[in-house]
Amino acid sequence: MPRLDVYGEKWEHLRDRAAALVDGGENDLSRVLRLVEADWRSADASPMEAPVFGTVVTLPRAALVAGRRDLIARVIAEQANPETAFVAELGAGWGQNLLDLWLVGGPRIPYFALEPTPEGRACAEYLAGLDPDLELTAKAFDFERPVYDLPAGVEHALVCTIHSIEQISELPREAITDLFALGRTVTGIHFEPIGWQVEDRPELAPTRKHSTKKNYNRNLWPLLRELEAEGELRIETVVPDLIGIKPHNASTLVVWHR
Repeated sequence: MPRLDVYGEKWEHLRDRAAALVDGGENDLSRVLRLVEADWRSADASPMEAPVFGTVVTLPRAALVAGRRDLIARVIAEQANPETAFVAELGAGWGQNLLDLWLVGGPRIPYFALEPTPEGRACAEYLAGLDPDLELTAKAFDFERPVYDLPAGVEHALVCTIHSIEQISELPREAITDLFALGRTVTGIHFEPIGWQVEDRPELAPTRKHSTKKNYNRNLWPLLRELEAEGELRIETVVPDLIGIKPHNASTLVVWHR
């Protein structure tokens, strides 16, 4: 089965779970999101090995899942400023990352969930509809043929990816450069398993091995460095294998500005 079909089935299941909760009387976004997340990622007190700053540590599973979730949302929130017109996630899945951003106090601006699967888009918009103050729109998107159906020419556009570029073995240059037209300034935030692209260290080898086996992305970091050398963007932050919920698939944080 094609990879998108697999994810589509997962997101449809989570949307159905959310609808069942609402039908049962739940109507608070935070409560429904946490309950649906529990169906997506089990979280208990069992020990779990995970990479943190490139070193494998053991933490209670619930602490790891919640800590990673909160870290991602707060890193994105910190990059917003008074001129930020919108935040967009590329490959947004079922919408959890944007919803978590909102719930940790993210900016009160439009949110866009760009997602290839209709099931993921439907789930994101359904959940967002539980909070009348949240303006979230889901739009179709394809990393390999990127078209950014987003407001253009704004003061500041904030764009993020969380383990979505991993699915594209060779990211087209246009997937990054076409973002530049969105705003006078643009910030890109990536949580992707590319630590092995950044540094050749033995402790990063498990992510390299896993990425090679899965045919995950192999050019995001070289592409960003190439664009930086051309003066197209400035890389502000890179933290290889910052955190993960699997020892072999750690998230590396990269923040860049245009």
